[in-house]
Order: sequence, then structure tokens, then C-alpha cells
Amino acid sequence: ASRLLDFANQYIVRELSALGIYDIHPAHGDILMQLYTEDGLTVTELAQKTQRSKSTVSVLVDRLCENGYLVKWRLPNDQRTITVRLTEKARDIKPHFDRISQTLNERLTEALTENEADTLEILLSRVTHSLTEKK
Repeated sequence: ASRLLDFANQYIVRELSALGIYDIHPAHGDILMQLYTEDGLTVTELAQKTQRSKSTVSVLVDRLCENGYLVKWRLPNDQRTITVRLTEKARDIKPHFDRISQTLNERLTEALTENEADTLEILLSRVTHSLTEKK
């Protein structure tokens, strides 16, 4: 499993670098993908959706803000809650993210039949669910 993750991360970095994008790392992908689906989430919501600690998500969000991909703001009715939104810069790279994700998925499953790929997805989902339940 770790070799597979290494392969995937190297592929993502290589593809982003080929596009001249050097300030996005694979760990940022989870945050951006969640916000592409639902922009305007809180750090707590992002932590829950990405199954990462709030402190880890805060560090990732801060870096994405520094690099111009996200903006943070406090809700007027609750100054303690930080909400995160995509910038135009982040929206502009979404097609690249979609293409890289699609191509990576195809490469990971190209040696499998459609039935095997479906089974693999089910098994990985079960394992992930099992691991996250025991936190």
C-alpha cells in the first residue's frame, strides 16, 4: 500500500510540475477537492471530510492561503469560526486536477478488468471505513 501511495504522489507531483505548478503538494489535494465540491467549508468540516486532524488541516489551509489558492474569513455571527473559500487561482487549476485524477485512476486500474476494478474500489472503501471507525 505504501508503494502505491508513493507512486501516486510522485505521479501527481510530476504532472503538476509539468504544468508549472510547484506550490501544490499531494496533501493539498484533499483540501482542494473538498472545496471544489462544496466551497465555503470551515476548518472543522474540512478535517471531518478529509479524515485529518484539525491542526493538520489548519497547516494545509494556511499554506494554500499563503500560495494564493484559498482565503479565510470569520463569520460575522460567529467570530470563532473560520471559513475557507477557493480563490480564482484555485478555480483555474481545477481542470488540471480533474485530468490528473482521472488519468491516475485509469493508470491504477488499467491492468484490471472492469469487474476487478469495481471489486478493488469496494474493498478499499471497506478497509478505509474500518480504519476510520477505530480512531
